[in-house]
Amino acid sequence: MKAGIYSRKTLGDLLITAAEQSPAHGIGFVSSDGTWDFLTFPQLLSRARSYAGGLRSKGLIPGSKVMIIMAKNEDIVPVLWGCFLAGIIPTILQPPVSFTEFNHPAQKIENVYKTLGNPKILISVDMIKNFYSGRIPPKDIISNNELENIETPFILHQADEHDVAFIQFSSGSTGDPKGISLTHKNILTNLEAIGIGLDLSDEDVESSWMPLYHDMGLFGFHICSLFGFSSHYLIEPIDFIKRPSLWLENMSKVKCTITGCPNFGQALVLRSMKSQEEKDLDLFSIKVIVNGAEPISNRIMTEFLDRLSIYGLRRESMMPAYGMAENTLAITFSELLHEPVITSFNRTLLQKEGKAVKETRHTHDIIELVSVGKELKNVEIRILDENRKIQIESNEGHIQIRGSGVTSGYFNDQEATNEAFEGVWLKTGDKGFFYDGNLYITGRVKDIIFVHGQNLYAHDLENLSAMHSDIPYGKVIVSGLFDPKKGKDQVILFLVGSPNQATCDTFLALRNFFRDTYGITIDVFIPVRSNQVPKTSSGKIQRYKMISSYQNGEFDEAIQEIKKLIREKDLSV
Repeated sequence: MKAGIYSRKTLGDLLITAAEQSPAHGIGFVSSDGTWDFLTFPQLLSRARSYAGGLRSKGLIPGSKVMIIMAKNEDIVPVLWGCFLAGIIPTILQPPVSFTEFNHPAQKIENVYKTLGNPKILISVDMIKNFYSGRIPPKDIISNNELENIETPFILHQADEHDVAFIQFSSGSTGDPKGISLTHKNILTNLEAIGIGLDLSDEDVESSWMPLYHDMGLFGFHICSLFGFSSHYLIEPIDFIKRPSLWLENMSKVKCTITGCPNFGQALVLRSMKSQEEKDLDLFSIKVIVNGAEPISNRIMTEFLDRLSIYGLRRESMMPAYGMAENTLAITFSELLHEPVITSFNRTLLQKEGKAVKETRHTHDIIELVSVGKELKNVEIRILDENRKIQIESNEGHIQIRGSGVTSGYFNDQEATNEAFEGVWLKTGDKGFFYDGNLYITGRVKDIIFVHGQNLYAHDLENLSAMHSDIPYGKVIVSGLFDPKKGKDQVILFLVGSPNQATCDTFLALRNFFRDTYGITIDVFIPVRSNQVPKTSSGKIQRYKMISSYQNGEFDEAIQEIKKLIREKDLSV
């Protein structure tokens, strides 16, 4: 990386320095047909300065909060940097498909508006006609064309590194959104660590389809690229979902070196490639695919690497990682240019005693976990047991972190902030352990199912189900619900499909598999439609919402239908 790259104290400095030192580099905004419009860093600075003046003309001052709700990356980016230059504190939210019917993005926008104290909302001109909310008055809506060609003189705000620069609302928060306050120092500290972990330089080329309202898309690719003075290409998330090969084609064209893709994105690519002809792609230039944002599926990762190896993709390009928005983004990275570390542990010892013991003999008692590597610069990790005692290597416990990239708390929510911290240590809500110096994540605390003295990991049961019955990724969901009469969690298995004989046969096969192989009883089987599987804006399945729907009786009819089929099948055997 270039000398002096770490001397920048604010995000405004970041853009100004990138424009001065790397004027030929910039951002390609990729269209659905694969072409792109390229904006150099000096051009971005010019547009951002113009927007900063426009924001000032609307009465916004340093410290004002704004919500950016725009559908296209090319609209979001210059407005975002205009906010940074003017000292205005933005947040970016997923745009709703409609405000005329109930949907989670629309609900979240209204709730964030209230949380932030009724700020101005910046919206793209093509969306403003359809933007309606009974809770948000028109006077607080500003379209981006209102900020253009304003003659208000631009004055760069001289921010302090400890000033809040951005408020990140986690992808899953809707009803009670928590805004993570991130200072310039928080963000730049984490960007420095990411840059070191990726060996980032101005010779790198990045390509990303992840949304800018998600921390991985915003900090991990867009802003990190400016930090490294490297060009990058932004693909609209909806275009990737419609045609995942667009991402592969773009990486091949631009000789991409750095990108990222979690499980569900890799699964989308694999699914689309089954129905498409072989393409003329060259992916040999890729040095890093950051794989994080959800528990890493070894099955999906391995299939992805195997399938794309014919295009020159190297196994050592896959970089399993761990992070969270409360640390801006990244906490650990696997070692650069090394194949992922996959270790087989004894399932019984891990689930019953929290002991990570390598297992190579008893294949039925193996749980495979993917290492997420070692902690990055400026972040420390500790692991505590239930009694808050620090755990030694190979002992599972609660993961906590501290460092200068960690938020100081949630915006205007002291209760949530107090709950999230233990002194200076942030409670991540994840469980895991160290083994051979590497961190392994076993699961979210809220997704662990406790049965007969065992900690069952929801994503592990889902992976076992998918492998046993050849179920596509994301089509089987497992969760738990405490049964006070039995004093244990019920194991509830959701399967995407109609309540018919084929679904019944799959349920029975899974029932017998878990009972006979692992001694686990599946208490409730629920067939669901695809649109009944709630997901965060970053694609993670929200198991707690499915449980809430189950408790509210939304699946009662489907449960009774499948129960009848199962009884008939059992009687016929």
